Amino acid sequence: MVRLVLADGIGLELQQFGPTEGRDGLPVTRTPGVSHLCVQDPDVAGLADRIVAHGGRLLTGHREFFPGRKPFSLVYCADPFGNLIEIDSHSFETTYSPVSYPEDV
Repeated sequence: MVRLVLADGIGLELQQFGPTEGRDGLPVTRTPGVSHLCVQDPDVAGLADRIVAHGGRLLTGHREFFPGRKPFSLVYCADPFGNLIEIDSHSFETTYSPVSYPEDV
């Protein structure tokens, strides 16, 4: 996995996985091409509720990246067209950077 953050804060995450089948009605994400779109919103649950209110669906419950250690969370939704959307509370350079929480280094 490679994560890039551009000067304007736009992030790009490149991943390579082996093939897999969809399960429990979830989209298949390990095929060539774009697997999902990720957006950042401090109100993860609020944005997920708005997606559902406009015809999307909630795919996962609220998840924490580092439970009890860092206030970072995410949820996965699908838009009305079935596209996978990841909603993160913080940017991934903040979430995964040792600069944000130097005590973890």
